[in-house]
Amino acid sequence: MYTVINHIRVVPEHREAFEERFRQNLVHMEGVEGFLKVQVWRPSASANPDGDYPHDAYMIQTTWRDEQAFRGWIRSPSFRASHAQPMPEQWRAGSAMMSQHILAFDM
Repeated sequence: MYTVINHIRVVPEHREAFEERFRQNLVHMEGVEGFLKVQVWRPSASANPDGDYPHDAYMIQTTWRDEQAFRGWIRSPSFRASHAQPMPEQWRAGSAMMSQHILAFDM
């Protein structure tokens, strides 16, 4: 499995709108070859800062069959459609970060 994690910092008063917009945008993931699931994690109110980690960010985790499936999606019309309308700047609380991971083991 292959996981891509995006950390997106959203101003607290726009979190509800961000979540709804993200939920509606997931239509672009339906039927994408190799896409397994998406999880959207809201920042915890009790999070403690840990260095440069964006403790106030949403964590968007997509899981793919393998890296090739993810790479195929980012070259697809579905990807372009899902990113056609960027999040309004006034919703942003800071810069976003992305990481990519290959499953080492699972319990």
